[in-house]
Order: sequence, then C-alpha cells, then structure tokens
Amino acid sequence: MSGTSRGFTLIELMVVAAIVAIIAAVGYPSYLSHVRKTARAEAKVRLLQVAQLQERYFTEQNTYTLNIASLLGVTGTVYSSSTNDAGSKYQITVAAGASGIATSYTLAAVPQGSQTADTDCGTLLLQHTGKKEIYMGSSTATKCWN
Repeated sequence: MSGTSRGFTLIELMVVAAIVAIIAAVGYPSYLSHVRKTARAEAKVRLLQVAQLQERYFTEQNTYTLNIASLLGVTGTVYSSSTNDAGSKYQITVAAGASGIATSYTLAAVPQGSQTADTDCGTLLLQHTGKKEIYMGSSTATKCWN
C-alpha cells in the first residue's frame, strides 16, 4: 500500500465551512434587503393603481370613495399583490383627507408579516394630490418612493 491517502482532512473541511459561513453572513442580509425593496415596489404599483381608480371614480361620481375593494373588483381587504393575496407584504387602506372623502383621500400601504422589518420606509402614503410620503420610517420619502 502506498503512503498517500485520498480525501480531505478535518482542517480543510473546517476552512471550507468557515468560508461558506462568512459568505452566508454577508449575503443573507443583502438578500433580505432586496426582498423588502421588491415588496415595496409592488406596494407602490398597487397604490398608484388605486389612485388612478379613485380619480376615475371621482370623474364619474364627483366624490372619492372609501371602498377601494369595489374599485378593484374584490371583496374585503385590499393587499399589495395583483392577486390580492392575504400573504402579501402590504395591506392597502384609504382614509378621508383633511377636507373629507368628497374631495380628498390618503392611501396607505401598511407593512405586514416579514415586511414590518422594513424600518427604512415603514408605511407608504399617497395623497390625492399625488404627494408621496412615509410614516414611521427612518429614511426619506424621496428614497423610499424612487
């Protein structure tokens, strides 16, 4: 028999395991950040869609509505996904603006589930005037909406 053996030593395996752990420690938070940004983009699209439907409703009825579910042709709660899935990352709500629902509204995309970890932007707000804001976020509206 020859004096050489095949395979890996324990030290080699431990070095590889350490490298994999370092890559995972760096990559996983970046991945989660990307997932949060993607969900935020989906919520912004839904907010703009509802705002467009509100304007159409206003043109026909001369008032805005608090029932955004009917604007989208769904029943119950409105979520950010196009399929209106309860597992979505945001719940979409509407509130009457300062001058009442007849002439103003504020749409909100409220994070839910794992999206609540998005402390940068928090709740996304869209006014009837098109003004874009955030609530309970540590970042700025400009960064969150762009």
